[in-house]
Amino acid sequence: MNKKISVKTRVLIILLAIFVFLVAALSVSICMFVKADNVAAQAERLERVVRETDSLGEVLKASDGDTKAGAELLPEHRGAEVSENSITLYYTEKFEPSSKSDYKYRVPILLTPGKNGSCDSWQISWFTKAGKKAFYKMEFKSIAQ
Repeated sequence: MNKKISVKTRVLIILLAIFVFLVAALSVSICMFVKADNVAAQAERLERVVRETDSLGEVLKASDGDTKAGAELLPEHRGAEVSENSITLYYTEKFEPSSKSDYKYRVPILLTPGKNGSCDSWQISWFTKAGKKAFYKMEFKSIAQ
């Protein structure tokens, strides 16, 4: 039973192998492009968060360790919650100021006042509405004047 494979069968096998390879390569390429798009979207979000956090830090430095004064320097945040040592801000998905009832990101800002002339310590954390763990955090110290 030494049957030889015909030329037509060989050509069909080769064409089938080429087709399978091309489908696999195309699938991998599509997956890579989708993943790259997701990573780019995350990078844009993080870049926006970093810029917003930097701006908040400058405003808080100007408040000289007073959270109420810091909140007054952020008039666009009408829905902010302010206490003696904290401010909580809320943002929409497009990073516009929001209220507690309709937000995508929650930003608690905590102040640890310095003692005996030492620096005040500020901590700014970013949380998603469903998130329990901060996805971005910045801490800095400022000298109260």
